[in-house]
Amino acid sequence: MSNKITVYSDINIKKILDQIFSDKTIEYKKLSSFRNRSKKQGCTIIFIEDIKSLNENFFVKSDIVITNDLNIKENNDTPNFFSSPIKIDLLRNLVSHNIFTEKNSFNNLTIIDQRLINSNNNKSCFLTSIEKNILMELMTKKKIRRNEIKESVLNIKKNIETNSLDSHLTRIRKKIDKIDKNVKIFSKNEYILISYL
Repeated sequence: MSNKITVYSDINIKKILDQIFSDKTIEYKKLSSFRNRSKKQGCTIIFIEDIKSLNENFFVKSDIVITNDLNIKENNDTPNFFSSPIKIDLLRNLVSHNIFTEKNSFNNLTIIDQRLINSNNNKSCFLTSIEKNILMELMTKKKIRRNEIKESVLNIKKNIETNSLDSHLTRIRKKIDKIDKNVKIFSKNEYILISYL
């Protein structure tokens, strides 16, 4: 995933956000297009006057919702609601956490430290450092060449024949299967892919 932020707002806040997030790519959209948005588009900030104008089903857990509505409960589990004005440091931290979590997530699965956690059922398993690094590469790229993982994660030159990668993948598959039967890792030709069935 990239350092991209999508902002939905009817107020012009481009100048301010461009200064706060000068190291990120920001895409600005009208609030009216929020209902048709892709739920899997990365870090999203929504500025909205009246929270009742949008059904809560339109939000996802990672959304950062900033509103003038004083009746909202801040820090709900899903999504993150905040009354404006919001402190700049808090907004920066929320976005950084959101982007970091997104890089370490695939569907319901998230890597936190050495644990792989299924957010739907709270099941988790422990990952070794190598398993974690292989899985993070897969979560980020979704499809990766075997030689790329061999070289970047396992420090094995591509011309060396070894079953080390396959052994790690077998252990990762077993661990994922215990906590989420829908996430699968496939090997196809020289590629390794992760998908949700």
